[in-house]
Amino acid sequence: MFYPIAIPRNRDEHVERKDLLSQKVNLSAFLDKVDREYLAKLGFSDRQIKNNYDLILSAKKELDLVYELSLLIGKVRGKKNPQGYVISTLKGKLKDKKIK
Repeated sequence: MFYPIAIPRNRDEHVERKDLLSQKVNLSAFLDKVDREYLAKLGFSDRQIKNNYDLILSAKKELDLVYELSLLIGKVRGKKNPQGYVISTLKGKLKDKKIK
């Protein structure tokens, strides 16, 4: 009979961190009301915000998150996956900012 054993050194730290954040992070701890409202207008649920915690937090630090989200509200209306479009756009803008 096979019994799975958790070996801590074989765990991926990034996956472990993401799992912990998705369970225990309070959104109001790192996002203010305006940021959460903009994300809600773009169709993000609390779970989706928690899953993209690192990206949203770095976008908030390095970019003007409210301004970037306000620009994206009009562009996502015709998209099939508006949340994916927002995530990929924020990733691209962060990448462009790091290159400069």
